[in-house]
Amino acid sequence: MLTCLIGRQLGGNADLSEQFALRDLAGSLLGLIAKKYSPSSHTLKPRLARSCLKNFLDPGKPFGTHYGAIVGLHAIGGPEVVRALILPNLKTYEKLLREGIAEDGPRRPEAEKVLGALLAVLSTLQEGRAQLANGHTAVVTPELKERLSDRVGELIAQRIAEAGQVQLAHAILGD
Repeated sequence: MLTCLIGRQLGGNADLSEQFALRDLAGSLLGLIAKKYSPSSHTLKPRLARSCLKNFLDPGKPFGTHYGAIVGLHAIGGPEVVRALILPNLKTYEKLLREGIAEDGPRRPEAEKVLGALLAVLSTLQEGRAQLANGHTAVVTPELKERLSDRVGELIAQRIAEAGQVQLAHAILGD
């Protein structure tokens, strides 16, 4: 299952969408296994998370592997793992992601999928949070975007600002 999640190459000439669908399925199965068996094996979740994190942080791995690692980390521990393991590494990871999106080659669609996965798992940080109250604006202000850029990098901050996801920005910043 880990091979399907974070393997370098899946299916040879398989369609890109099929490869990412397989990674999504493997991630959901990994989450189910972690949930079911972690009470009897206390080291299961940490070992799975360590394996996924190692692959996410390896710039030599392809974007498909990074995608699987992100999906796997979220499946293993939900928003808590996203906040603890993915969020602190986004500013550094952004350089690699920006390079992949900037090129006009075969890596660009994969880099876009990784960006989408990052935005999706980041959006889980706002689950259970109260709606914006007094004192918070309904738009992503330049100051808020700058603080967000310092935390997650310019590319992700830009996408969040363009989508007008103020709640998400505040959830990421812990406001």
